Amino acid sequence: MIVTTALAAAAGGITTIFVAWFVTKKPDLSMALNGILAGLVGITAGADQMTFLGAILAGGIGGVIVVFAILGLDNLKIDDPVGAISVHGIVGIWGTIAVGIPFLTLPDAGAPIVTQLIGTLSISAFAFVFSFVISFSSFFFSVDTKGSV
Repeated sequence: MIVTTALAAAAGGITTIFVAWFVTKKPDLSMALNGILAGLVGITAGADQMTFLGAILAGGIGGVIVVFAILGLDNLKIDDPVGAISVHGIVGIWGTIAVGIPFLTLPDAGAPIVTQLIGTLSISAFAFVFSFVISFSSFFFSVDTKGSV
C-alpha cells in the first residue's frame, strides 16, 4: 500500500509538470505540487486494491486532470486560489471511479464501475444540495450582531 501511494504521487507530480509546461508554456512549481497531491488523492480510494501499474496510471491521470481542472475553474472565474477544489473534488471523483476499472486493480479486488459511479454521483448530489440549502438559508436566518456584548 505504501508503494502504490508513492508511485501514484510520483506519477501525478511528473505528469503534471509536463502537461502544465506544455499547456502554459512555462514550468509551474505550484502546479507540480498540486500534481503530487492529485496523485495522492487519485490513489487514496483504492491504494490497497491497485496494481503498481494501476497506481501509476491512476496518479498520472489524476495529474493530467488537475491541470485542466485548475485552468478550467480559473477560466470560469471560480475562486480556488490553491487548487483545493480541483485536487480534492475533481481528482477525488476520478480516484473513486478508478477503483471500479478492472485493469487498474488486483484480481478479485475493486468494485464494479457502476457501483463506483452511483456512489460518486450520490455523494456529489448530496454535497450540492446541502451546500445550496446552507448557503441560501443564511439569507433567511441572519443573526444581528449589533448591540451584542
